[in-house]
Amino acid sequence: MDWECFEVRRVSDRIILLRLVVGSSVLTFLSVYAPQVGLSDVKDQDGTGFREVHGGYGLGVRNVEGERILEFAVVNDLVVGNTCFKKHECHLVTYQSGGISTQIDYILFRCNQRKLIVNVKTIPGEECATQNRLQVCDIKVEIPSLPKRKFVPHIKIWKLKDPVTRQKFRVAFTQRTVDAQPLG
Repeated sequence: MDWECFEVRRVSDRIILLRLVVGSSVLTFLSVYAPQVGLSDVKDQDGTGFREVHGGYGLGVRNVEGERILEFAVVNDLVVGNTCFKKHECHLVTYQSGGISTQIDYILFRCNQRKLIVNVKTIPGEECATQNRLQVCDIKVEIPSLPKRKFVPHIKIWKLKDPVTRQKFRVAFTQRTVDAQPLG
């Protein structure tokens, strides 16, 4: 599969934009950080009131910052990828410190690309920054096949042994193909 990184832009301290060119498609992703304010023990989180952008699976207690991310997703026609797949807790935790485990990093993508996202998870044991875990998004991309070429037969006149016969054939063939051209 032919792909290349198109753009990585730090929008703010909390948002990173990633655009990839895959074949003839341009895919845009946002990585968003929500500060951990008022954390408590890990509890199930649901997407009540945000079903179009929240898949129903999450981690932690929704707080004001979490609501802002969901509102941002609604306004921008995005889906919070981390909430679309049922996972064990270790594949949801993006931040762990001092006995607190929570989900503060999110992968968002356009609603119309939802069917292309195969999986979003956190890799336990892999830190991309101190106390933050690496997230992975698996994407199914179908690159359109190239159109089939039309077969153009090649006349192998070099296989004619006799040079005189070869030349006669070449002249006769060229004359007939020129005469057969439609007038336009």
